[in-house]
Amino acid sequence: MKNEITWKSRKKMSKLLGTLRKKGKKGTYYYRVQIASGERREFSLKTSDPDEALQQAAAMDAVIDAPNKEVALAQINAMKGYSKKALNLPLSEIWAKYEVHPDRARPLTPHEPLMYRSTLQEFIDYAYGITGNLKNKRTALSSICEVTSEFVSGFVDYLKTTKIAVDTHNRKLRRLRKIFDCMK
Repeated sequence: MKNEITWKSRKKMSKLLGTLRKKGKKGTYYYRVQIASGERREFSLKTSDPDEALQQAAAMDAVIDAPNKEVALAQINAMKGYSKKALNLPLSEIWAKYEVHPDRARPLTPHEPLMYRSTLQEFIDYAYGITGNLKNKRTALSSICEVTSEFVSGFVDYLKTTKIAVDTHNRKLRRLRKIFDCMK
């Protein structure tokens, strides 16, 4: 009885853009739909449960009906579980994760990775409240999830007070942007 399509399920199926079908008695469900280029495609839903198949087909319809490519990609990432909540990674462990990340910067000189690490350490020291001559008190951060745009703008203001060249300032920000892009 569980693998049979009920009357309510048939009503939901009529709202789908494509057709849902099952290959064999105990086989998996497939969803056949016409995509924007005019081609008909069939996608395996990898389930033999009709209710789960309906949910997955409805999720695919949301992607097919997306107004632009960015929305479609965001919905695909949500379906695949890539847009899960950020890990509560402590700031002290960022460098260890970044060192082995496949998208990390790979500079040609041996000095540049040291500069990436020292720039990250300067940001972590600022986050922990270690840096001196701060005019306003702020709370120390402990994890990557707590880093906000307001906090980063505070770090940028702090860098302006360190009397470094504009080019050095911009280079430090580029390094941090690369590190945090990899941590996403």
